[in-house]
Amino acid sequence: MSRAVAFLCCAAIWTSQSAGAVDGSPHVGYHASSGLPVILSAPHGGSANPDTIPDRDAGCWDNETQRCVWAHDCGSKNSSKCRAVTVNDDFTQTMTGELRAALCTLFRGLCPATVYNLLDRTKFDANRDRDEATFGVPEAVTAFVAYHDLVEKEMVTMGGVGLFLDIHGHGGPRTDLGFLVRGNVLDAGGPVEPNSTSIRSLAHAVREDFDRLLRGGESFGGILGEYGFDCVPSPKYRGPGGGRYLNGGYNTRRHGSVERGAFDAVQIESARAFRAPEVRPRYVRALACTVKRFYCLHYRRISTTYGVNNESAAGVVQRSSDDRLAEACAAQPDDECKTNGASKLICAEMRSVFGVCLAAAIAAWLYLSDTLKTHAFK
Repeated sequence: MSRAVAFLCCAAIWTSQSAGAVDGSPHVGYHASSGLPVILSAPHGGSANPDTIPDRDAGCWDNETQRCVWAHDCGSKNSSKCRAVTVNDDFTQTMTGELRAALCTLFRGLCPATVYNLLDRTKFDANRDRDEATFGVPEAVTAFVAYHDLVEKEMVTMGGVGLFLDIHGHGGPRTDLGFLVRGNVLDAGGPVEPNSTSIRSLAHAVREDFDRLLRGGESFGGILGEYGFDCVPSPKYRGPGGGRYLNGGYNTRRHGSVERGAFDAVQIESARAFRAPEVRPRYVRALACTVKRFYCLHYRRISTTYGVNNESAAGVVQRSSDDRLAEACAAQPDDECKTNGASKLICAEMRSVFGVCLAAAIAAWLYLSDTLKTHAFK
């Protein structure tokens, strides 16, 4: 009996590592944060294709408003002007989970919040406004509301100060980092206005040369490039050089600080080659180390309190989280973040779970073998 219990415990532990569907919608996965003011979003990595949600195809063009009308019953569809994008970003859901695990390890058990769209992009696009995202289908609308409510709930829990990372993928040769700055503006080489970016709040808080924060050595792209992965903008690639560049979408604008608040956002459009299974472990390690260095370098200078009364029980928890954040940030350089050597971050959180599961599986096999032998002799 004890062996069977061990096997069930193993299953429970493994399940706890996976993102669970939320009460508001079975099509949204979620991990709550545990002390790290970072939110990971995976809007284009789902694969569920329920028959109850019609496929998103195209909207209708309204000549009067000069805008698309996104609905299945809008009339004459206009695929040239109002085509819905339905291509998934391969491996991004898996990669987001791996990035979460790596950050949990680097921050010593303090984990980011993670929100996943579990639906295929043909059914729901979590990085578009409500109409284009859902075509007005109630089941998709429910997913839309649940997805963004979870992000905003976590922002409140974190005290309104932190970093939102929208995880995507594209077919280009480099990773595009989106701050809502257009490619031609980056290519022009002149100063960028911080108030027009998704990291406006950070720019005002740290009060340093914004170009350094956007594409200097201590920028997100500068750090990621140091770990061996080319990206735009960065010291090496200050702009896209006239090429295609994805500068941030609906989520980056909605959940970043360009219009209000103190929560910043970056859209991370990872190159297809970086998401390939043979490269992804090293890339995820580099991303995790980049997030840690960028956060510790810039966000530890400003308030990261969770907006609770420090005399309350929640305040005690917050002080504990702050202390652990300070300890994690002080532990530099991390062995795991060295550019040489084998990747070990992604598996670090799972080693103990794997050990328990392996032992339980062996025990279950022995138990079943003994049972089969017993019945064979009867």
